[in-house]
Amino acid sequence: MRILLLAILLGCATLSTAQQLKPWSGGMAPALALRDVEGRLHRLEDYRGKVVLVNFWATWCEPCREEMPSMNRLRASLAGRPFEVLAVNLAESEARIRRFREQVPLEFTVLMDRDSATARAWQARVLPISFLIGPDLDGDGRADLISADTGDQTLTVFWGRSGESFLTSSQTVKGFSESQAMAIGDSDRDGELDLFIGDSRRPLVHVYLRPLGQTADKASFDISVDVSFNSLAAADLDGDGLIDLAGASVAGGTALWALLDEAGKVGGGAALPAGNYPTSVVVARIDEDGIPDLAVPCSLSNHVAVFLGQSGGGFQSGGQVPVAFPIDAAFGDLDGDGRPDLVATSPRTAVLAQGKGGGGFAQPVPLFEEAARQFTGAFVGDLDGDAASDVLIAERKTASLFLIPGGTIPGAGGALPGAPTILRAGAPPVSLVVEDLNGDGLLDPTTSSQLGKSASVILNGGTRGFESPLLYQTGLVSLGHHLADLDGDARWTW
Repeated sequence: MRILLLAILLGCATLSTAQQLKPWSGGMAPALALRDVEGRLHRLEDYRGKVVLVNFWATWCEPCREEMPSMNRLRASLAGRPFEVLAVNLAESEARIRRFREQVPLEFTVLMDRDSATARAWQARVLPISFLIGPDLDGDGRADLISADTGDQTLTVFWGRSGESFLTSSQTVKGFSESQAMAIGDSDRDGELDLFIGDSRRPLVHVYLRPLGQTADKASFDISVDVSFNSLAAADLDGDGLIDLAGASVAGGTALWALLDEAGKVGGGAALPAGNYPTSVVVARIDEDGIPDLAVPCSLSNHVAVFLGQSGGGFQSGGQVPVAFPIDAAFGDLDGDGRPDLVATSPRTAVLAQGKGGGGFAQPVPLFEEAARQFTGAFVGDLDGDAASDVLIAERKTASLFLIPGGTIPGAGGALPGAPTILRAGAPPVSLVVEDLNGDGLLDPTTSSQLGKSASVILNGGTRGFESPLLYQTGLVSLGHHLADLDGDARWTW
């Protein structure tokens, strides 16, 4: 965790001299692992995803005693919210603490720092002193964002900063040609992620090695491909441990893949007809053989083309799933039969096609079908921690996400689910990516918006539900976004 704010409440003086919040300059938060008066062990990381007030105090400190009722009131006023108080007592006996609590009932956790080692690590040189820990959005207090604006051909990286201003500092990489396709992967196996930018005008993919450390506004090298990509994905397609490329081309109406060698050169690959106006490419496990497969929504052909992976990195057509004007697709076992199912979105509908095994699918049925809607992204995964896959659909007109819990997804012949749970996205979403951002084991939705030139994060509180969206202005007319650790610091880059 990273300390976001330091509040010096008192210096054993008077409450009226309380100072304003000041930033902590000591780097990462020191360790905190102490037992309470009942003997239970508490660690700071146990409270990840919450705002935590860590207060150092002692019964002999009169200002400490005076502020305890106000901390009780603060805790009560935030009941039901992701907020906790940890009061760390300095080197006093359990009996003394219990006697104090009999006089002043405390409605928060009291920890015992028997040898004052924790107080020294936290630089608690005066009492009382409190530290306010932010909700740790990405597991260490920082998150980064990366997006591209094809209008001025600029790739912008937003460096993580603590608090709600975590997208304020940025770095730009210029010079790549007009593009609508970006992917992230470690192309040279140096442990650092690189960027792949598909050139919309020429049959090239520009590779930026260690892009955040670049000083030159040019690609590290280019990969020549048969046609230009309008969508791109990076994954190991042939099982050799090297990143390969998969994509789709509007010009040729094809699905393409390029198998890369250690030097980043194309060592194999091919193209297969997909359909008119392919909008994206999805790498997923579509059949049951464990080999990566491809799905390509083709908007003007009204289908999702399926390509089943073969050993050695080849693909063969797996058929087409009829969907009117599809723009995105996601896969997962929604009915518990061990076969991947398909969820696809189009501007006015979201459909479910149940898997029949071997990469085949039943006739799609609508999950939503409303003329007043404009659906964009789709996600399938366990959002509520019950081990069942859920469905999340992004909808632009109402700036919302529609959540269907896994337990309500029908099996073969079952009834369609009722009204979904509505999550507010903060701005009309054009893309949807879901990852565990704060390390609590729960998946958190993120979106990007063209109209709002913004990015949204919706933290998943589990049984508490989803929190209100955190909205960040990016200044970019985004076509989509990615989440990855670009700078190798174990923190998300967006």
